[in-house]
Amino acid sequence: MIVRLVVVVGYAVLALGPLVPGASAQPKKIEVRVGWQPLGGAGAIVDTLMMEDKAFSKRAAKLGWDVTETWKEFQAGPPLNEAMAAGQIDIDLEKSTIPVVSAILAGVPNVPVAVTLSPLNNALLVAPSSPIKTLDDLRGRTVGLPIGSSAHYLLASVVYYHFGKLPDEIGMRLLNTPAAEAIKLPKGIEVAAVWPPLRYIGPAQGLSEWFVDGYGKTGKAYKTPGIRVPDVEKSWAYPEGFNLDRSFVTAHQKFLEQHPELVRAFLEARADTLNAFMKNPQAGIEIVNKRWKLPELVIRQSLAQYSEFAGIRSSPSLIESDVLALVKTSEFMAFMRLVDHGLSFDDLKPLLMRGADMQRQLWEASGARPTVAEMEKGFSGRSDLYGDIIVKGGAPIWQWASVPDWGKRSYVAGPFPAK
Repeated sequence: MIVRLVVVVGYAVLALGPLVPGASAQPKKIEVRVGWQPLGGAGAIVDTLMMEDKAFSKRAAKLGWDVTETWKEFQAGPPLNEAMAAGQIDIDLEKSTIPVVSAILAGVPNVPVAVTLSPLNNALLVAPSSPIKTLDDLRGRTVGLPIGSSAHYLLASVVYYHFGKLPDEIGMRLLNTPAAEAIKLPKGIEVAAVWPPLRYIGPAQGLSEWFVDGYGKTGKAYKTPGIRVPDVEKSWAYPEGFNLDRSFVTAHQKFLEQHPELVRAFLEARADTLNAFMKNPQAGIEIVNKRWKLPELVIRQSLAQYSEFAGIRSSPSLIESDVLALVKTSEFMAFMRLVDHGLSFDDLKPLLMRGADMQRQLWEASGARPTVAEMEKGFSGRSDLYGDIIVKGGAPIWQWASVPDWGKRSYVAGPFPAK
């Protein structure tokens, strides 16, 4: 009798529709606008594959959402910040610390919720036949670089920790030059400061040669290639390098507050895409290179220097060193008068904690790996094409309230004091 009753009720539901509200609810429709930079370094490889596969909408469908993904292309961080400020972007990708800090200080309501690349290992290049063979030879040179960029930050850090002075104090002349032009070392430019993949494109085309990079590692142009210059050990960022830089995912504050489950689904979809790529990188490179059209070696070199692609850092959750990167970058920007003032951990806490619980849930869903102890220790390993990679560690962001002096305990003063 019970079985017959269940069957009858079942047929009744099929015939008459749901008896309980929501029993067969239609998917909730939403458009999610994603801002990204196709030439935003190695992270853009994952972004491209994620976009092509509709990985985000597939993840969101499991939560009952019918997502229309609208991907909007940007060539740099500043216009991406403008679009976020205007409410035209819900999630953005591949912004390094300088545009993230600029956005925060400008009041743009974007919340960093994940790290996609660490470290951002920028480099100084010289001509293949350059007489510049050691850091001492940088005195009085003319440097081409985008002024106020992460490449500028690296140059200033290298010079300070070697000479104890700023570039202008050792007679350096800085020319504001697009990075893609700087790697060609046109007449009048003796040194270029650039980021991946451009740091590998110059040498691949025979236009320039790797001198020294953010890790402190020397390249073919250096007198003693393949070593770490001793000056890097003086830096507050050691053992990671001369400074810290990261590439972030940020979410519009309003979108994060209204749809934390969609932000989480987006990050899960990106992690799925990265894992799939790692299992078959050749297929992913071929897809992406239809857009990039770069030598495959350049792409592989660019990937090899990042902890995420080397299989060293598996968690995108913000940890103390990631927030320290924002604090210290803001000090450089204030010193260079790019912004009115820097940011402290106290300044950042109200903003960054908005995404902390979502990141904790994401970490727990992934099996709580890496462990908190492993995060605090930091990440280190080695890739075949680059060599040693080190990422400073720290407690995860969701422990900010429970760990005494979270973030502040990792702070070291200098080298760019506020003016």
